[in-house]
Amino acid sequence: CALFKKRIVAHQYGANYCQLLDSLGIIGRKNLAKMWGYVSCIIVEGQHMKNQFSFLTDFEEKVRIIPNGLPSVGRNALTVKKYTGESPFKLFYLSNLIWSKGFYDVLEAVDLLVNKYKRNISCTFAGAFMTAIDDASPCISNKDGFDRYVKVHRLEDNVTYFPGLYGEQKDEFFSQANVFLLPTYYINEGQPVSIIEAMAYGCVPIVTYFRHIPMMVTNENGCFVKPRSPEQIAETIQKLMDKPDEYSAKSFLCIKDYKDKFTFNKYASEVMKCMMNVK
Repeated sequence: CALFKKRIVAHQYGANYCQLLDSLGIIGRKNLAKMWGYVSCIIVEGQHMKNQFSFLTDFEEKVRIIPNGLPSVGRNALTVKKYTGESPFKLFYLSNLIWSKGFYDVLEAVDLLVNKYKRNISCTFAGAFMTAIDDASPCISNKDGFDRYVKVHRLEDNVTYFPGLYGEQKDEFFSQANVFLLPTYYINEGQPVSIIEAMAYGCVPIVTYFRHIPMMVTNENGCFVKPRSPEQIAETIQKLMDKPDEYSAKSFLCIKDYKDKFTFNKYASEVMKCMMNVK
């Protein structure tokens, strides 16, 4: 493209570019900087990722932040949720089941809620079991370990697992869920689109204050917990159950913030504006 004087726009996802940089020597970094010199604009998800391009002398001008947008929503989205206490409070985890994404913390929180606090809880997990380089206990990141925990702690009536949910089936589960959980500290985490999807459905997100997540979730539309904290997750869920008005207010703000900031039209408009203005 540079040879034929075509402008180049790059779009980077995720938030662990520093891992590549750390693996390079001085010559490797110089060659990388030379390659990026051909690029007119680099689009990233947030400030954390932009900072990782600071090895470029012109990164402040070249790297532009455009938050993710949701490509589409199901027919049951955009409905404010209410909780009356007459049915189970429904939890939803939708992501790869990687240890550092916090799925096991959610599972332990369900155990606490059901067996210690005697709460009426159900939880759906959806995603593939995977390992990652930052796993503390990779031996747990498999279906057998998950099923064993559910059986030992007698959670068969409270926990449901799907290898994946798509289309109308995913729409249905989002529409039924009260909260969405992703207490992640995953090394490659950036700005998870699953959180934006949850917000579109009014599912109150319970997440960690990590990477680009605070660009989407606030104390007004969701809840923050510390990484590796099943007890805090359980406490946060109980507070939402016990304060239905506060819960509904957060659900309302989730939908409002999604409409204001994270629709596909908003996202596409910002990307096109960036591409039209590159020099």
